[in-house]
Amino acid sequence: MAAEFKTWMRVCSITGEGMNDGWISGDRSTYFKYETDALKWCNDQGYETILDAYDAEMIEWSNWLDDPHDWATAIEYDGRMYVEKL
Repeated sequence: MAAEFKTWMRVCSITGEGMNDGWISGDRSTYFKYETDALKWCNDQGYETILDAYDAEMIEWSNWLDDPHDWATAIEYDGRMYVEKL
């Protein structure tokens, strides 16, 4: 079986999984692939919902594939993640 090669725009801060879209904290330090993790983080920051945190500019949603000026920050080869530090 051939080794699998994937390119990811970001890496989830919670799961360590590659992601091409998801949530990012307002200070750009934390990435969330899953809504449940983003909601938990928002709750921990004192917000009841993701929308409340979004309105306060504490979190936002992004699809990095839509940005022509962005680049991949992680490569996954044969199940192993290689990450460029941002």
